[in-house]
Amino acid sequence: MSKLREMIDTPALIYGHDELGVNECYGPEADDACPRVAVGQPVKCAGRWLRARGWNFKVGADSRRCPLATLGVVRLPRAMARARGGGKR
Repeated sequence: MSKLREMIDTPALIYGHDELGVNECYGPEADDACPRVAVGQPVKCAGRWLRARGWNFKVGADSRRCPLATLGVVRLPRAMARARGGGKR
């Protein structure tokens, strides 16, 4: 398990309209990529419902960025953010 995934104590739940077929997600890898799909493809939860830390929303069908990272549910460690070109030095 990656260090980023270890930071999340409870996984997000991914489910369809009928709330069947629930999957768990621990968020993106350190490079902000979805570990469940090939680079450049929409995230695995695209077009499905996501429930995480009080949030319950539908992810855009063409979303290529992890919604957990976008909402700040997952926070990249400062050192990782610097490595990506963000954060303060």
